[in-house]
Amino acid sequence: MHKTTREWTFHFSGDVNLENLISLTQWIEKKSETDRRKWMSVMITSGGGLASFCFAFVDYFAIIRRVQRLQTVAMGEANSMATMLFVLGNRRVITKRSTLYLHEMTNWFGENTSWSTSEMHRVLSHLEYQEKIYSEFIAERSGKKLSPGDVLEMMRRETRIHPMQALEYGLAHEILRE
Repeated sequence: MHKTTREWTFHFSGDVNLENLISLTQWIEKKSETDRRKWMSVMITSGGGLASFCFAFVDYFAIIRRVQRLQTVAMGEANSMATMLFVLGNRRVITKRSTLYLHEMTNWFGENTSWSTSEMHRVLSHLEYQEKIYSEFIAERSGKKLSPGDVLEMMRRETRIHPMQALEYGLAHEILRE
């Protein structure tokens, strides 16, 4: 694990939502302007959140390409979309009591909502597209130790990934052991 000071560490906790991702983006931008050679560390504890916001953040991160030294640390749970944030790190550390969680994409239907067959097909098509994007990204970040098909199967089975498995699958580089 790269040692970073408190000043170079961001604590991402709570939902993967617009507000939290804007805060993280602003912090990364500020630190990137200060010194691009220093390691930044993002501690992640999150049950996940909305795919669209996380996908936008990952795309933004790929476009700016300023951050060469980003360490992500999974603490407790880094589930669902938070797993995507975790694997974004150039150096990925998972604590010994942490888990990652992969599951199928979901769509929340409002109360008293009715949907036609055509609307349901459109929603299903979109969810399958999101699963494809997610599984390809996780597989790529695993160093090809996992295929997109492997990731999709793990999502279907609602898989919890423990630290040793995260190392084996190429999702983490190190387990932090106090």
